[in-house]
Amino acid sequence: MAIRILFLFLLNITIGYSQNITIKGIALDSTLGEKKVSISINDTIIKFVKKELSNPKMTSSNSFDIVEVLRKKYTTKTNRNGKFTIKAKLTDTLYFYSQRHFTQKHLVSDLLKKNINIQLKPEKCIKFIKCNDTIKSLRFIGKVINVTSSKRSIIVIL
Repeated sequence: MAIRILFLFLLNITIGYSQNITIKGIALDSTLGEKKVSISINDTIIKFVKKELSNPKMTSSNSFDIVEVLRKKYTTKTNRNGKFTIKAKLTDTLYFYSQRHFTQKHLVSDLLKKNINIQLKPEKCIKFIKCNDTIKSLRFIGKVINVTSSKRSIIVIL
């Protein structure tokens, strides 16, 4: 009898931890809502998508279908106001990313316990420095050869 109660208790804990919960919040980048922030459950999905896209054996349509299904299931984007809703497990990690911003990651359990302000920080810009070098001369190395079939001269670059 005690073993049966212990089994039911452990089963209840397992079911409780494996259930998805809905997380709602606000995530902004430095543009304050001008650009959308993407939210991904675990970075495994991002790595998988990159791997699938670089796999030469995958056809483009097949790869696109897999990526689309995974994207819908494991990622979301913020709306105009920066609000988002996503379903995840308590043990998952949410990754917040936006173009030209540093990625932030937060445990779902931490997001539920604390009121965390998700404000992505911009990456540092590297200022473009124009080169003012002037070209003194151009040199071409090659030779002229005759091709009999086309009866034209072709220049071959060595």
